[in-house]
Amino acid sequence: MPALSKTFNMSRLCKRSGKSTIVLFVLLGICLFGRLAEAQYVGGNEVIASAETSTYAFLSEQSKLVKVGGFAGVHETYPIEGQFRLSVDFDAGTAWFGQVDANLIDDSGLLYELSLGIIFNMAELLGTVVDDTIIEFVGKTADGMESTILLTLTFRDDSAHLAGRTVPPPNSADFFIYELDAAASKKYGGGMGDPNDPYLIYTAEQMNAIGAEPNDWDKHFKLMADIDLSGFTGTDLNIIGYWEDPRDNKPFTGVFDGNGHTISNFSYTSTDENYIGLFGCVSLQGQIKDLGLLDPNIDAGTGDYVGSLIGRLYMGTITGCYVEGGSVSADENVGGLVGAHGSTPD
Repeated sequence: MPALSKTFNMSRLCKRSGKSTIVLFVLLGICLFGRLAEAQYVGGNEVIASAETSTYAFLSEQSKLVKVGGFAGVHETYPIEGQFRLSVDFDAGTAWFGQVDANLIDDSGLLYELSLGIIFNMAELLGTVVDDTIIEFVGKTADGMESTILLTLTFRDDSAHLAGRTVPPPNSADFFIYELDAAASKKYGGGMGDPNDPYLIYTAEQMNAIGAEPNDWDKHFKLMADIDLSGFTGTDLNIIGYWEDPRDNKPFTGVFDGNGHTISNFSYTSTDENYIGLFGCVSLQGQIKDLGLLDPNIDAGTGDYVGSLIGRLYMGTITGCYVEGGSVSADENVGGLVGAHGSTPD
């Protein structure tokens, strides 16, 4: 166990039931380890890449695609999982899908052979802004059948509803028709997760959502308000990033900008879990900056690599972060701000 008295100023180290507990007063962490407008084209039309863009995640329980038709009289329904990016240029009255990562799930739980983006050729659709709440898309499928695509997107606060269908050419036979009815919510509080347009975090629920999205752990986030995590107790909060061994690991490698805000009342109680903290494991280019933790209380039992902010940090960076009040308790590699740090993930 590291010599904590050399690392944590204004801290008291207590021995209790064979494990280490750090009672935190004020702990400052400054640790160093280790859009211009741009033209692009959609469906052959020039659009402005700096248009207002947000990412939406499909609500799978409210989103479905129905496939009907063919000589066999097929009628199949597929839930939708995934997300899409929508860009809207209100001045030009146009909109387009910058990225679509949405799959259809069949009855066996497997992915359908075609994705939603391919079926509706969404990357090539240029929409028309009807008003502040409605966008209409019209286009053609890319399967050589030249079916017409009709798609309407309706905004509802921070959510969107997509309804549409494919229409086969006149006098066609043995064609499948796809009908879409889907709901999606703006991911987190907005943004795209990019360096110049990070995902925005306003609420405790949005903070908890990060831990449930491992595919976002290499993205950029920005905290937009002080948040209180007291509604999450025990092991309710989704820890961001983990490292079990070199074959099973998913550390946080993105950037989390606290933006000078605080996160209060982060608590976590377990008996023997490792890599516990607001961020379980941060590595490589991962950065946490300008974030304050108020009154965190963590008891990981016989767990290893436990801190209020990060359980295990290697080859990453934390700057301008601090913790006030609270306590952190675990068996080994326990710290007030960071449980352990180093240049290798031993």
